[in-house]
Amino acid sequence: MSLWRSLKWSTAGVFLLLIAVATYAAAISERDFFGDYPLVALSQGWVALVAVGPLLAGWGAWDTARITPWLDATFAGSHCGKALSRLTAPALLIGVLLPTAIVIYVAGWPEGPTTALIVLAAGATMAAAASIGSAIGCVLPRLAAVPVAAATAYGVLALGVADPSSAIGRVTVTGLVAPCCNSTEQISPRALVLAALLALLVAGGSMVTLAVPRRRRARATGLVVTILATVAAGHLVAQNISADEKLPARTTVTQCRETADVQVCVWPEHTTELDQATAVVAQARDAATALGLKMPTQWSEDPTAGQATFMWTNALTEEDHRYAVGIDIAHQLGCTGNGQDVPVGMLFADTMGGAPTYLSQRGSGTEAQFKEITSMTPSQQSQWLSNHIDTCRT
Repeated sequence: MSLWRSLKWSTAGVFLLLIAVATYAAAISERDFFGDYPLVALSQGWVALVAVGPLLAGWGAWDTARITPWLDATFAGSHCGKALSRLTAPALLIGVLLPTAIVIYVAGWPEGPTTALIVLAAGATMAAAASIGSAIGCVLPRLAAVPVAAATAYGVLALGVADPSSAIGRVTVTGLVAPCCNSTEQISPRALVLAALLALLVAGGSMVTLAVPRRRRARATGLVVTILATVAAGHLVAQNISADEKLPARTTVTQCRETADVQVCVWPEHTTELDQATAVVAQARDAATALGLKMPTQWSEDPTAGQATFMWTNALTEEDHRYAVGIDIAHQLGCTGNGQDVPVGMLFADTMGGAPTYLSQRGSGTEAQFKEITSMTPSQQSQWLSNHIDTCRT
């Protein structure tokens, strides 16, 4: 059967529209969490699977359930499974490719093999959702198959997002991508490969179920075996992947700039602002010297022993950058407790040329503290900082 005839027969017109809208709405809604790190954009975009998976499963169940009685009455043996695949597979393949294209359009395509593994695992998950829906559709009547298939897909994918540390979260792509990542982390390639293999196990078992001719009991047995095999394999995988292992250290190479006094290294997504970052870090070192501190000559966004670690964010104001670097210095000095870093950030920002205005605005919660710190003489500020650091460390 041609692709056009397959699309005309299926309910693709309805489901492809729903999938496109759901994917775009879910992917775009995560933009607020993207930050500057491209891998976060892609991973958070795939949270859309919570909506796409149930739609694909329901679609597969609907089309399969409505055509299975006719196929069983018309074809014999393996020809029934072949005819079913010709009718449903082309449209469902488009149903897998369409959300893939939408998520990549919204989130972009970061460089590196982890990106390809995320998309591979997502594609395998969508194929698993569509195929398990079809398998349920060949066992149950239409009106029962659709809600059962959609609820099954939703339950697994939504639980992965809701609790990424759970066993389901560790073996599903939604549980792997939902917590990703701060700028120093990436998703474990091993976890992504195993999630993709589990999804392919579901898809393969479902296709075997669909290939069983005519006997509903035999198909039901195949479906149960597929589910039990996946649960058993998932349990073994979950035992070998810890919640911490899902987010190992990032392996991307930083971009560096070296002057006479300091070397500054940033992640690739901040390369265009490397000159500005170098200037702000140089200001911070001068401020530290004025306050009686000695800071390292090497600064990097990638935490490394012997270097000062700082975090950069695109498109902040100059005042915000000064305050942010002051906060990073506070953390390096040991002031990481609740509220301990804010006054250090204020002090450094003010010493470097001015803190953000919102820190001194009436009712900001930091107004009194800001006035106290900025009203001190340089020697008093130096003494205050020394005492504050001692307090943080004790």
